[in-house]
Amino acid sequence: MKKILYIWISIVTLMAQNALAQGQVVSGVVTGGKEALPGVAVFEKGRSTNGTLTDAKGFFKITLKGQSNTLVFRSLGFKQQEVSVAGRSTVNVTLEDEDKSLDEVVVIGYGQQKKSP
Repeated sequence: MKKILYIWISIVTLMAQNALAQGQVVSGVVTGGKEALPGVAVFEKGRSTNGTLTDAKGFFKITLKGQSNTLVFRSLGFKQQEVSVAGRSTVNVTLEDEDKSLDEVVVIGYGQQKKSP
């Protein structure tokens, strides 16, 4: 009887762990204006270790592991954006340009140098 009870408890525990380990899978495309953006960091809000990068066509796929249901999109030259998943399995995002440009750049070069033997 103890052996059957032990097996039953083990099976129920494994089923519960498996159910908890499965998260919501979210995919989509990240664009910047009219073109796809490769290399955009996509991660779950509050879980910076659960993330991915977009591929050459701007496509990403991530499995949410927490309860936040919010994705954070970050890329150099674009504003960081947070998007609520709200039960959706497809999330397409358009990032806005970050307007941090230099006013002026001046490069001055002069002089001569000879190679010594």
